[in-house]
Amino acid sequence: MNTDTDAIRIIKILDPETAVVNAGENAGLRENEPCSVYSAVEDLLEDPQTGNKHGKMQLRKGNAVITQLGEKYAVIKAIQRQTRSIDKILALLGDVPAFGHFDNEISVGDVIRRE
Repeated sequence: MNTDTDAIRIIKILDPETAVVNAGENAGLRENEPCSVYSAVEDLLEDPQTGNKHGKMQLRKGNAVITQLGEKYAVIKAIQRQTRSIDKILALLGDVPAFGHFDNEISVGDVIRRE
């Protein structure tokens, strides 16, 4: 699992559905590789009554696919969620995913997780 310092993160927003991340071919990313976007790590969750720590919280912002690669960067674009069985079958057959919108607005610093 990535630590906070080596996580793949958004470094530039190109438009509401497209962003540049801080990793590329050198990090093993591939074109058309699926990924998910999460909010930057929030502060550690703490129960105010007990003081118990419950981990860090991240909001899932949506699904994306890598559309362009450089050695040290990649461009990601939002894709529609695959909810129907036929969509999942088409994805397995290698059809290009349908581009869509992120569920929540993306920001510089958001974390990318490979799927």
